[in-house]
Amino acid sequence: MKIILSCLFLFFSVCATAQRNGLTDKDLKDLAGNWSGTLTYTDYSDDKTHTSLPTQLVIVDLKDSLGLNFTYTEPNGKKVTDKSSLRIYEDGDKLNIDGHVYFIAAVRRKGIRLTIIAENEGEDNNKAAEIRQTIIIGPSILNILKEVRYTGMKDYFIRSKTELQKK
Repeated sequence: MKIILSCLFLFFSVCATAQRNGLTDKDLKDLAGNWSGTLTYTDYSDDKTHTSLPTQLVIVDLKDSLGLNFTYTEPNGKKVTDKSSLRIYEDGDKLNIDGHVYFIAAVRRKGIRLTIIAENEGEDNNKAAEIRQTIIIGPSILNILKEVRYTGMKDYFIRSKTELQKK
């Protein structure tokens, strides 16, 4: 009986958390379209040097997810296109970002601005790490901040920061 009650309590706690977030696919559907801006990243060789690149992003609505096609020119002049995807799980408590599952830690709405903070434990630069992605969505802006904290580190550092405007 205790096990059943514990399971029910856990189930209702999870449901309440998902409903509190209130995040759905509809929150992301307006992102479809063309975006441009800059991608600034921290170099993997020293985790200190910052490089900024002009970036174009095309977001395609794939019905069950969003397809993200980033195009940028590397410092050596080589043009690169990275394809990834973004999906919210049905219960609204997880994001799938390019095949990696992130737990939604917070959803904040302020007027027409939506901020999503998602966290994951995994690897960055071949090291165990906690990874936090902050996505800020406005009527014509999309900002994505990726922060990393390696095991034993006290604070996160910025791995990449993308600031885009809708065309």
